[in-house]
Amino acid sequence: MPSFGQTYNVGASDGTGWRKLDLMDRIIDQDPRATPFFEITGMCEARNTLHQWQVRGVPARAANVNLEGFAFAGQEVDIPSRVTNTCQILDTPVEVTRTSQREMHYGTSDIWQDQINHFTYVHRGDTEFALLKNNVSGGATDEERSMNGLINTISTNASDQAILAFSETMFINAVELSWNNQDAPMLDMFCNSNIKKGVDAFSSLSAVRNMEVRTRDVVHNVSKYFSSFGEVDIHLSRDMNNVNTTASPENDFALFDRRQMKKAYLDRTHLQPSAKVKDADTLIIISELTLEYGNEKGAVYFNDIHVSL
Repeated sequence: MPSFGQTYNVGASDGTGWRKLDLMDRIIDQDPRATPFFEITGMCEARNTLHQWQVRGVPARAANVNLEGFAFAGQEVDIPSRVTNTCQILDTPVEVTRTSQREMHYGTSDIWQDQINHFTYVHRGDTEFALLKNNVSGGATDEERSMNGLINTISTNASDQAILAFSETMFINAVELSWNNQDAPMLDMFCNSNIKKGVDAFSSLSAVRNMEVRTRDVVHNVSKYFSSFGEVDIHLSRDMNNVNTTASPENDFALFDRRQMKKAYLDRTHLQPSAKVKDADTLIIISELTLEYGNEKGAVYFNDIHVSL
């Protein structure tokens, strides 16, 4: 029986032998890169590591009746309150040896630029996580500073649902809480895939599914909800908790008004060259920012929810 030169093992990729490898000259990303909170929120400038803004409430409405010829009463100045969030430094290193930069690589003609592009996405993903979930910390200059992310800024309307089942009623009640604390809320809802499937199955939709006539595409996606208390854009977020066990569920969702949310930059994202200590090019992707969240009372956070799927 003739010999064909070499034996191939399934999964082998060392490139040994005479035959050429069939390797595509491209790189396919395996993980999602979406950063929806980063993308929909605005930007402003911070001028100190402790970024502050002012809020002021309105006294409860009163009957305000007076006698004819009444004497004027004095009124103290209504002083606003200060709210503080801490600027956080995020860094993502990039390093490629000079040898590697001179070699040829599949999928890129410039490995240095490829790594900068790749780790820029990593840096942005870390920023998204911090803006949503970090917990404020810091103090002395030798301590790492961390901002309060969206979820940890909500206190007035943060509620542990104690394993309650997610429902349309729960959702509407959450929107009402926001409406109680701000005029004409235009809300964004961030939730995981379990909560999103619950939204798509709201009872008010019954069994009806919209169908595009020409292509017969079935549309089963609730991306906007108009309620009596405001309209809500619904977003999937991979950074929200996603545990749907019956005994200890950790599904959660947050409602907020994007007009209140800003990324406050003390130092905009930039590439900082690093000192050379080896035969390699090195730089650091750096940002310093915090979350300015405006009216905390207008945001809502529900957690520990079970979703019946």
